[in-house]
Amino acid sequence: MRRKNSLSSAEMQQYFIKWQDGRLSAAEQKRLENWLASSPANQTEWERLAAIWNLAATPIPAGDTPTGVLWEDLAAQLDARLHATPRPQPSFIRKRAEKFAAWFRPIPKWALAGAAILLIGVLLQFNSMRSRVEWVTLDVSFGQRATILLPDSSIVEINAGSMLKYPKKFDPKAREVELAGEAFFQVQRNGAPFKVETAHATMQVLGTAFNIRTWNHVTRVFVQSGKVAVQAKKTSPVNRVELNAGEMAHCDTVAILLPTVEYPEEVLAWREGRLIFRRRILSEVLQELARHFAMQIEADASLLRHTITADFSQESFSQAIAALAASIDARYEKMDDVYRLQPK
Repeated sequence: MRRKNSLSSAEMQQYFIKWQDGRLSAAEQKRLENWLASSPANQTEWERLAAIWNLAATPIPAGDTPTGVLWEDLAAQLDARLHATPRPQPSFIRKRAEKFAAWFRPIPKWALAGAAILLIGVLLQFNSMRSRVEWVTLDVSFGQRATILLPDSSIVEINAGSMLKYPKKFDPKAREVELAGEAFFQVQRNGAPFKVETAHATMQVLGTAFNIRTWNHVTRVFVQSGKVAVQAKKTSPVNRVELNAGEMAHCDTVAILLPTVEYPEEVLAWREGRLIFRRRILSEVLQELARHFAMQIEADASLLRHTITADFSQESFSQAIAALAASIDARYEKMDDVYRLQPK
């Protein structure tokens, strides 16, 4: 029996396509919100789709380029990269071009989203080859954290359930990376602008330390030192906002909010392996616990209205989930590999 708040893989993709095009009905929007709130794993899966869509949208070829030329160009570059692979004959390429020609015609963005998701691997490789830049993708699993040194000696600390994409060698005139998830950047000042791209915004600095979080359909930027310029993806550069040390911005693709930072220690606690929550809604708390402990956690919809204040540092997962349940007068049970909070 399907759970009340479940979505099949096919339904999730259809909802995602409609969401990108603004075509969700009120009932579908409510069902999607309930599905996202019911499990941190659902939220993560949705955000990965959004990140993949954002990365895939750029390299899709222009609609006025002949399809056969696109496929022959792609096949030739794949041959050069793999060396030992024989080049497909033109008749083979044309057959494949006819089969997939719809992906290269001018089509609505909602239809293109499905193609982008299905062809993401080929498109990213195609884009990488054409730009002649060798990229590295670091995907940090739930329950893990990573610290890396970028080619310019900038340091990046990457939180669990996050993905960072960066070139093996920076362009002398620009340093650009892409982030899905959360990371703390300590950027070296070397004269070239440093840019971080997320699904919602672009951040640019010269030398500074700042935290970026991209979960829950928004990019949150907190500046520890220096200055960071934030620009929403769908706005003009003249509308970008400059943040100073101690300031924060919440940004979707079209708007930037500047909330007061009441608890800066809460923002950066993950770097020390701690989880600090100050009046946070339960759904967000469960997402962070799931990433931190690499556990699947769900909650009954009636509990999601609760706000949580807690500080977890040395606690085990069983201690954390027990304390969380007690704080909202709930109980928890384990079903297969999923922990679920239920009303008493």
